[in-house]
Amino acid sequence: FITVKEMMHVFDTQAECSDTGEKFEAILNSFLINYDGSSAVVESEIKAFWRALGVLCPERYRLAFLDAVRSGTMTNYDAALKFRIPEQYVPFLWHDRYLEMLKGVSN
Repeated sequence: FITVKEMMHVFDTQAECSDTGEKFEAILNSFLINYDGSSAVVESEIKAFWRALGVLCPERYRLAFLDAVRSGTMTNYDAALKFRIPEQYVPFLWHDRYLEMLKGVSN
């Protein structure tokens, strides 16, 4: 997951790059405090996260797995193994706003 998420940064603009130690430190500080939407670098990390989920979990599979999880024939852990993502990220796949979030980062 991390490798694919990092690969999603190829779609970043120059303003979104965290190419210095200072910029990376700013990202960490932004995650530790309330994010106010003012940092292109933090926004880039958020977009890369959603893009990676979209790449690793195509919609037709996501819907099938969601049905299986809801019916109790599959767990979040099973889905994590199938999609090769950390288990703690699986609930994002089932979120009501998943498609909205994914669409918001596709531009």
